[in-house]
Amino acid sequence: MTANTDLLAPIISAIIATGELDDIDWAEFSLIAGIDEDYSEVNETYGYAYTTAGDSVAISCRPSKINDPIIAYRAWLRLDDQKAFIKTLIQFNRVTGKFNVDFEYEDKSRWSVRPSNIDSVVEELRPRLGE
Repeated sequence: MTANTDLLAPIISAIIATGELDDIDWAEFSLIAGIDEDYSEVNETYGYAYTTAGDSVAISCRPSKINDPIIAYRAWLRLDDQKAFIKTLIQFNRVTGKFNVDFEYEDKSRWSVRPSNIDSVVEELRPRLGE
């Protein structure tokens, strides 16, 4: 395993352990975690679980349940003279075990869901890690 994988595994495990996915027949999920820049804590989570039938279900979890592994990963990634990410997208496929992570450093509205863009965001966030 790499250091990257060693730090991501606890994040994925923490998301699953929240119980948010327990009643969903999910194959993949995408979860966004936003970081409070003043306090360096996770202050928002939202995303979608994608079922084995291809449907999407909105999910969220308590930020405190995933805070520690995300903040540890953020600290590991941050270089001394650079900003740390303000949002991260975590995607995971439980059938293949594949994962993907993306980061946002400037735009707080990236991946934001509004009534006018909900369908496009649901599809944009679909992991497609089983393909």
